[in-house]
Amino acid sequence: SHKDILVQTNPPGAMLSLNGKMLPFAAPTRILVPFGAADIRATYPGFEPINHVIDSSPTRPPTDAVIRLKREEPMATVSVRCPAGADVFVDGTMKGFDIVRDRVLAGDHTVRCGKTKISAAFERSVTVRRGVGNNFDFSAVTE
Repeated sequence: SHKDILVQTNPPGAMLSLNGKMLPFAAPTRILVPFGAADIRATYPGFEPINHVIDSSPTRPPTDAVIRLKREEPMATVSVRCPAGADVFVDGTMKGFDIVRDRVLAGDHTVRCGKTKISAAFERSVTVRRGVGNNFDFSAVTE
């Protein structure tokens, strides 16, 4: 009802789970896979987690697996809204007026909204994260 296989990852050293249960050893390692559908999940810092499904039976035993992980995308999309008519700067570079969308490295950034007839110029620190909505609305600020 089970067969052991060798699981290797690129990069080596990824942590593995089998059908949702964390395994105690990092890849490369041999694991005991039950016949039927088995889900192997590989995770490694800085890389996107990968699920690898093995479907096997006594007449079609599972084979060794090599799982290639992809690097996480270091960029993220950001949307910044400033008061109407304001210049929009991200990290000292003008990106447009009123509202801008841009791709920046994930991490800390400085947003500057320029002076308008009803608001003074101001700066705000923002943290941009991968995989989430990075929408910063400063349109109501009137400093």
